[in-house]
Amino acid sequence: EGIWTPGSPYRSTVLLNVCVMILVFVVSTMTGNYSQVDKLWSILPVVYAWMAVCENDYSVFHGENDYNNSGGGGRTLWMAIVSTIWGIRLTYNFARRGGYTWPPWAGEEDYRWNIIQSGGLVSILKN
Repeated sequence: EGIWTPGSPYRSTVLLNVCVMILVFVVSTMTGNYSQVDKLWSILPVVYAWMAVCENDYSVFHGENDYNNSGGGGRTLWMAIVSTIWGIRLTYNFARRGGYTWPPWAGEEDYRWNIIQSGGLVSILKN
């Protein structure tokens, strides 16, 4: 058994991830703005978490064990809820600092990138 096993909650997630990576690479290359992934890093983990819940044969909603009978009961659902709360927080902070613009490919790099470039690892640890 593995990712490609029918019923695996990870198969569609991996395929979506590959498609998003290709799209971000193409858009970044065409526009010369290589910070496209910055706009997605707080949104996609939430999508992936809910995909895991939805592709879990809905057994989590019926009180059964998680995928592969691992005994989770509602673990995947709770993971998605916590990921959503955290994703909302990150997305809000990124938006209020001007991270999302229209058209999407015209935005600036994540504001923290300049901090990292100016001081390296020390800046990351302080931030």
